[in-house]
Amino acid sequence: RQPCIVLSLDQRMLPPQGFRIVCSPTSGCVEVAAHDACSLRSAVECVHQILSQGELNSRRELVLPAAVVENVPSTGQATAVLIDIWSLSASVASAALVRLRAWQVTTLYTPVPWQQSTWEVEVRRVIRLRKECRRHGQELVPVLTVDTSLEGPDASARGRLCRILASFGSVRSIGLRFRCGMEEQCARINEVQRLACEVFRTHRAPLLLCWLPTEIAVRSFCERTRPLQSGLAVMLEGGGHAAATLRSRSVPHYTFIGAEQSPLARVPLPVCTRGTVPARLSDLNTRVHEGRRHRALGVVVEVPVFGAPWCGLGTAFPTAWCELTGFMAASVGASTSPLVVEKAGDTEGNSDLRTQRASLLATHLLQAPCRGEEEIGKRTHALASALWDTPATADARLLSHLVTLLSGELPPVAVMQDDELMTKLNQCYSELSQSRQRAQANLDRLRSESASWAQNVVVTLEMVVSGLEW
Repeated sequence: RQPCIVLSLDQRMLPPQGFRIVCSPTSGCVEVAAHDACSLRSAVECVHQILSQGELNSRRELVLPAAVVENVPSTGQATAVLIDIWSLSASVASAALVRLRAWQVTTLYTPVPWQQSTWEVEVRRVIRLRKECRRHGQELVPVLTVDTSLEGPDASARGRLCRILASFGSVRSIGLRFRCGMEEQCARINEVQRLACEVFRTHRAPLLLCWLPTEIAVRSFCERTRPLQSGLAVMLEGGGHAAATLRSRSVPHYTFIGAEQSPLARVPLPVCTRGTVPARLSDLNTRVHEGRRHRALGVVVEVPVFGAPWCGLGTAFPTAWCELTGFMAASVGASTSPLVVEKAGDTEGNSDLRTQRASLLATHLLQAPCRGEEEIGKRTHALASALWDTPATADARLLSHLVTLLSGELPPVAVMQDDELMTKLNQCYSELSQSRQRAQANLDRLRSESASWAQNVVVTLEMVVSGLEW
């Protein structure tokens, strides 16, 4: 048998995005099997790396090491996030791409504020970021918000959108959010499809992922369009009956898990913890399992980006993104992760889980060394737990009202007339003061450390101390 490379598609034995490579020195063949064309492309890149490791023998024959390489992702794993990458500085955005790729997040949806005329200067940054994503094996998907017609008398907006879309390269899908009535959505969809065909010079537009928030919007969408014939899919923000409707009509859809909308959601997690990691991951898993029950194609988790007054413009700290949410997105659906909910009554087992969880958080979020001195390990584990895995002690509703006051708004009258308000305020002040003292003590200790990981944490702790002072 002559040496060869055999490529094949196998959707029965391999899950979505999975592939298998078998390199057999005896037969001289490399067998590559993948679930789909995209997975096959990734597998071929791995084959290229294997071939580069081969050696020529005395007869000028390429001798390859025996190897079996498998990439079989969990069917419940979320490999996509929505993040406003443009709000981050160039250096922070590049670091975010590296961290997300290390957590196996391969698809990034990013909102594009194309209607702002000043945003066109970001085209060069889009091209640079797209190249970075390609280098890391990630896909950058633009998400557009449309309201008025793209084919009206104002040709400048259409031209601006064409140039911005072209900067993303040949994308396989485009996200679409609507700020118009349901009767106008079909017209906007057709306009975007025609525009995409014109920009990418193809007869078939990329898949359009339409964000739909309610069951009424889902029903209207299904009645007015033909998703299977039109190259459309749904990004479902809700669940329940809407997901059942899409399943009954065989409409391809994804589950979208957005960030909470309360004022407290604008506060970075290290500044104000809002529950333990298992509790937050449990909520995500509930949505994932519901989507899986209704045959959703995947899950997209929104990763919040934090700004003023905590960080960003007007402060001493760069705009930050929620690393914990990105890390949990890669753990969604996994049943064996130490991040999952602890078992009631299992004191010893829960203690081991908490230790493993602290180690994971310290390694991935603090970027602390996995191995080293025992004292350093204990300190980093305790610090990671204090920053991200602490039960919320202060009154969440009261904290939310305080954040509302910080933004220059008054809380509801009922809150201002609450007789127990002063008692709650005093308790909240005491808890926040203790948190600030602990953060300041950790900051003072880490400033004397020379290790690179410690210097990264110093910036986070400085933001925490400043935020708690606010």
